[in-house]
Amino acid sequence: MTTTIQSLGLDHLSAAERIHLAEELLNSVASSSETGLLNDAHRRDLELRLTAYKDNPTVGSNWEEVKARLQGSAK
Repeated sequence: MTTTIQSLGLDHLSAAERIHLAEELLNSVASSSETGLLNDAHRRDLELRLTAYKDNPTVGSNWEEVKARLQGSAK
């Protein structure tokens, strides 16, 4: 069975309350004692990408450019 906001009785919450609850859930996952969400290879890859960005922040595309390419309307 898939858990939904309706099945949990949370559909009466306001948007702000649901956002707060989502943040609480994410924080609880981040602070849990379980193994991290990233394995070592992914962590190294992210560190390399961050270093590359810091070395040359003008390389790459902004979200609008990426979105346009994905939608096939890149100019």
